[in-house]
Amino acid sequence: MKSLQQQWESYFGFVSLRTKLIVAFTLFILIPITGVGIYVYQSFEHEMTSQISKMTSDRLQQVNRNIERRLKELSNVSRSIVLDERMREMLQSPPKTSKEKLQFSHLVDKKYLEVTTSIASDSIYITLFDNSGNLYTNWNSYVTTKADIRQAPWYAATVKQNGFMVSAPCSRTTLSVRRVLI
Repeated sequence: MKSLQQQWESYFGFVSLRTKLIVAFTLFILIPITGVGIYVYQSFEHEMTSQISKMTSDRLQQVNRNIERRLKELSNVSRSIVLDERMREMLQSPPKTSKEKLQFSHLVDKKYLEVTTSIASDSIYITLFDNSGNLYTNWNSYVTTKADIRQAPWYAATVKQNGFMVSAPCSRTTLSVRRVLI
């Protein structure tokens, strides 16, 4: 048996020292560094993907909690108005005299203040209709007409639910209006 050095020389004896150094450099330095780089990149990519997925999931859960909180808040606002006996009486049989109208106006303002300060965490726009078709609102700019509101698909559902909050598709301009309606 030939020694290892003799076998080596018989196979690579004709190769120059420069070529041997290039091959050794490639085998022992470039390939390991490239392998480590690929491994680190894949690990980093996997970690980033999982972190992005986790952040997205957390944000969606937060959005869901915010929507649930807001719907609960709107439902509480609706109940607060609908279950107030004096408000119901006044909306079912609207005031006739100026004095009654003034009293009802104060009652509505007081209820709006109560709702916006104690129940709602954000500003909320409320619009009420009485049985005579009079409109009571707490916002300055009225974006649609009474006829438009009465023709909206959610209006009939709200009337059917006796003023309690309902979910129905609506346009962007009537979104604020449908929150509480009696």
